[in-house]
Amino acid sequence: AVGESKMSKALDSVKVGSDAAEDGDESPSDAKRSAHELDFDSLAFREGSHTMTNKKCELPDQSWRAMKPGYEEVHVPAVRSVAPPDEKLVPISDLPEWTRDAFKGMT
Repeated sequence: AVGESKMSKALDSVKVGSDAAEDGDESPSDAKRSAHELDFDSLAFREGSHTMTNKKCELPDQSWRAMKPGYEEVHVPAVRSVAPPDEKLVPISDLPEWTRDAFKGMT
């Protein structure tokens, strides 16, 4: 169809619910699944929940940790950004018209 996006075409090619079962591409257990059900086992990390653990982590100054039963809280202060001296700020009025709605109320 004219004007159809690539995303729309890609989504149309995905088989969901009864459409998939009619084509015979899926096992009987897959065919019974509703279009709104997710298979969480297929989404699980291969290495379990320990994929994000680090043995050592250096934190910025003034960070602190609080050990809690079953977990650890790590408090890190917000970074203060400093613009480089050669950075040029662009006035909102110099931006294209279509971008200005994002900056309403700012001067």
